[in-house]
Amino acid sequence: MKRSALWATMAAMALVLSLMVASIVGVSADTAGAGGVSLSFGEGLVEVAVPQGAVTGDVDITYTSLTVASLPAPAPEGTALGSNAFALGVTPATTFVRPVNITVAYSADDVIAGGDNYTNVKLYVFDPSFTAWLPLEATIRDIPGLTLTTQQTMLGTFAVFVTGALPPTPEPTIEPTVEPTVVPPDPGDIAPGSAMMLGLAGAGFLLLVGGGFLFLRDPRRNKA
Repeated sequence: MKRSALWATMAAMALVLSLMVASIVGVSADTAGAGGVSLSFGEGLVEVAVPQGAVTGDVDITYTSLTVASLPAPAPEGTALGSNAFALGVTPATTFVRPVNITVAYSADDVIAGGDNYTNVKLYVFDPSFTAWLPLEATIRDIPGLTLTTQQTMLGTFAVFVTGALPPTPEPTIEPTVEPTVVPPDPGDIAPGSAMMLGLAGAGFLLLVGGGFLFLRDPRRNKA
């Protein structure tokens, strides 16, 4: 085999190998020009709309899908990674003159994980200066389409994170009013308070007897 043929074979094998690796890690690229273009990546998971005049010449936009293991930093506290994380690059390095629309799809499972609350599904961008994820609050939410759209003049690393639903506020517990149970006395027992009644009855009897005795000994009655 001639040397030129050998080099051609090796180059072809290298190209096939690079395409295989790109397909495994989810890397793809496309070109945007000064006339503007709308690009789709990850089988529609990410769309990049470059408006006319955003760049002065052709640039290559690269898309790389990410997993939990390949994130540049852990998920923000109180959140979990959703169904979509990716990195967008541009060659040559460019800051767009006009904002680029980046539309990111999320799934119904993300909504369920957020307690069936769409607002608990948010788009974040990674800030390499602070090595932290920053929420993109100014996003356009398409609820029927399950997408989030942000406008950026620079590309970078983005991810959907889900905040879990807050537990419901417990209802205040009202203790039931327990009425005191009155136990009737057993036969033969003296009910509470009967001692006073017996004492009063005895005192009345003594007064009665004493009054009769004094009446009988009244001298005026004897003289009559």
